[in-house]
Amino acid sequence: MTVGYRVGEPAETNAKKVIEFEVVESGNEPMLDYLAAALKCEPTLQSINKALDAQFGSDAIAMWLTDTPNLAEKHYGPGEPYEVKIPPRAIIGVDLGEDGKLWIWRKQGNPTVFVEIRMSRDAPPITGSDMKTYGPFREGRVCAIPITFLFQLIFFRSNSWHPGSSQIHHIH
Repeated sequence: MTVGYRVGEPAETNAKKVIEFEVVESGNEPMLDYLAAALKCEPTLQSINKALDAQFGSDAIAMWLTDTPNLAEKHYGPGEPYEVKIPPRAIIGVDLGEDGKLWIWRKQGNPTVFVEIRMSRDAPPITGSDMKTYGPFREGRVCAIPITFLFQLIFFRSNSWHPGSSQIHHIH
């Protein structure tokens, strides 16, 4: 397993918030080009956020890490460097060499997998166990929902759907 190093807990690890802070608040706009290349999308915050959702889920993690404990202490301030285990499918969104790498990965333990569906009729919003609201859903629209809510949408919002029905089409 790959590891990286930090000193002190990061203020934020939600990938979208980390990237937005870097680009908008810190003015690090060249970062968009690196991220776009890594995520294979357009170099805009909107495209990068959409690619993050598709590849790592809505709760993706992003963390600046260095390759050695000494570099962590140099870049992240005084303190005891600690090791962060980087999951196997993580990617490097930005590589600044000795100054650190922005690693991105799917949040462990509670992955969110999305499916795209085309609605056969309107449906009201659904509040999931993650306390996020999805919807409302409009007839004919393609929308991405967590796969765990697919059955809730089907069985609680449509009393006429059955397996093999053409009402809801799986896109990918």
